[in-house]
Amino acid sequence: MIRRGHYGKYKGKIYKITVSSNNIIYVLSNDDSDFGANGFIKNISYEEHPNLAKYYATITQEKIEWFCKICTKGKYKGEDVNIDGEENGKYLISSNLILEKDRGVFSEEHGFKAVMEGGYGTYIYAGYVDKSEVTDVKEIKTPINEDLKAPDNWDF
Repeated sequence: MIRRGHYGKYKGKIYKITVSSNNIIYVLSNDDSDFGANGFIKNISYEEHPNLAKYYATITQEKIEWFCKICTKGKYKGEDVNIDGEENGKYLISSNLILEKDRGVFSEEHGFKAVMEGGYGTYIYAGYVDKSEVTDVKEIKTPINEDLKAPDNWDF
């Protein structure tokens, strides 16, 4: 399972967490046992958008035991990449910002397309590749900021 985004510990369990622009904290879950417990309610958008979480709870910052950011990184043909997801034996990977003329292995011939412009002629390229083509896969876990506690043990 590829983890990417903000995660935290709430009521003794690790969840994916999102924070809205007005600092409302949403704890997300797909675990049916969470429904009705600890403030989790059904996400009415889930039926139309199954890529969203089935359940969520709205909480205050004080209720989070700890909070951190996780991203998964690896190497594809010697290039550093972000691993954004996985399905059917493939990873969805993306480059860092690079100039179009320097895209090399991130070319259209290799199945990549520009997904975000960074300005000054730089882009992020993304595409699916076989898992076997990505090496040195590792999760990078970092604290969010000084106001939010980070885990004491980063092995989760």
